[in-house]
Amino acid sequence: PGQILMLKDVTETRRLQEQLTHHRRLSAKTEMAAALAHQIRTPLAAALLSLGPVARARELAPAQARGAQRALESMRQLERLVENMLSFARGAVVDPQPIAIDALLARLTRDVRALIDGGGFKVAFDCADDTRVVHGNADALVSIMLNLVSNARQIVPDGAMVIVARRVGDFLSLRFIDNGPGVAAHDRERIFEPFFTTRGGGTGLGLSVAQAIARAHGGELASDPDYTAGACFELTLPARAA
Repeated sequence: PGQILMLKDVTETRRLQEQLTHHRRLSAKTEMAAALAHQIRTPLAAALLSLGPVARARELAPAQARGAQRALESMRQLERLVENMLSFARGAVVDPQPIAIDALLARLTRDVRALIDGGGFKVAFDCADDTRVVHGNADALVSIMLNLVSNARQIVPDGAMVIVARRVGDFLSLRFIDNGPGVAAHDRERIFEPFFTTRGGGTGLGLSVAQAIARAHGGELASDPDYTAGACFELTLPARAA
């Protein structure tokens, strides 16, 4: 006369299935991006080799020289994008070398000044007497730092950028702070997700590649949710005695 009803909560199972489907889509996108990057790399290298001497030629008119320089810079930007795709696809493998912290910060300051060409920019070093070293690939580290600066300048072209370098225990901490709109609360958990972007022309690879490279160096890249006057990204790297 009675019935036995068995109720099974499948919420967690459905959530895991959705995550698995999402990761499969990301894997397919990554493989496609890597294959495309390999195809682009060869003709791009040939174009860079051919355009370099033209851009440096002295007999060009000023307008022609500026045009050639802009074309060369656009190709270098495309080259960086290709490298980002390949770095993400291969897990951001690095060739570790000891890098003096003061040399790393000096290079960062020089390259950032060249990137933003003046404007509101300041570097504050709270570790001027730090004689330690970080181990990793200097080119890769500077590349992800410049990516953070470039992101801020695209969002706030006339704003200010402050980079604070400090010693935090066994780590070197670099905080990249701008006075822009900051990271929206609903985007904070997704900004490091591959191919997620809030900009119309963005690829969604910059921050994911930067975080992968930071982790490959034994460090971390994160957004500070407590900073409300703009965006604040903190890069931490393990540091050792020279």
